[in-house]
Amino acid sequence: VYYFPDADDNSYSTYSLAAQLRIPTPLISPYALGGWQWRRTSSTENGVMFGVGVQLNFVVSLFLEANFEFHEEAAGTTDFDNNPIVIKGGIIFGS
Repeated sequence: VYYFPDADDNSYSTYSLAAQLRIPTPLISPYALGGWQWRRTSSTENGVMFGVGVQLNFVVSLFLEANFEFHEEAAGTTDFDNNPIVIKGGIIFGS
């Protein structure tokens, strides 16, 4: 995930590796996920993340999920004043 902060000359992105625990129902599949996240600003921070989501399987598959990121702002770095909850949605191609 790449964020677009208001501050000039700063970049902010996160990378995660997560596993899903899914309830495999035909149309609506709720799931929980958890994993490890790397956060890159002027320094790199690591931390645990978890979330919940739902996948809707119709003609195309849609998903909506919310992730909570466990991390602290590193001392001496830019404070982006963001909440550690990330909400994602999208379309899934393939199976």
